[in-house]
Amino acid sequence: MRAVITAVTAHDTNRSVRSYHFRTEGPLHYLAGQFVELTLPGNHDQGGATRQLTLSSEPHEATAAVTVDLAEYRSSFKHHLADMSAGDEVDVSQAMGDFVLPLDTSRPMTWVAGGVGVTPFRSLALALKHDAGHHSVRFIHAYSKPQHHDLFRRQIEPVVNDYYQHDGRISVQDVLGVVQDSATDIYIAGPETMVHSLSTELQAAGIEKERIITDAFLGYR
Repeated sequence: MRAVITAVTAHDTNRSVRSYHFRTEGPLHYLAGQFVELTLPGNHDQGGATRQLTLSSEPHEATAAVTVDLAEYRSSFKHHLADMSAGDEVDVSQAMGDFVLPLDTSRPMTWVAGGVGVTPFRSLALALKHDAGHHSVRFIHAYSKPQHHDLFRRQIEPVVNDYYQHDGRISVQDVLGVVQDSATDIYIAGPETMVHSLSTELQAAGIEKERIITDAFLGYR
């Protein structure tokens, strides 16, 4: 469906990481943590005009939003997106994905974000803020690029029980070090290689596959 960009927010001094806020012409129904397919106008290279992007917004907010790292972009998609501003039009699908909160939010959770993979955790954190129940959440943000340092920390840290930052690659031992018990749900979002390796190593360490919820960012250029 058609959507209009209402604002563009930069999160670092170089304007590398930006949130694109938009309103859709029809209802956009989504749960915190889900993604949409965003299609841009114009001519595009072989990568095409469409990308799957996780929503960094939360359903209670007035506008939906996606957050993208535009540093060192090479694709026509990111070139077009970098030039877009309030008033421009895009096409947005309905939301999809299983990277959502459990029905019982009192279950312990460990959230692991790699770089701009912190995006869905902003949405999840704000959704938990609206939930009056008891929550037990530990959060780890691993990053190697300066533009990802403290990204969405202001929204996430007040909601979780423990907030850790990790400069550089995160290991399975780092994750297991903060997992509370065998009933913990482990959410992992970030680069595809990181998500795959951590998921595989956690299962090898005895974590049930059903306890691992993932959102792999595909490294779009």
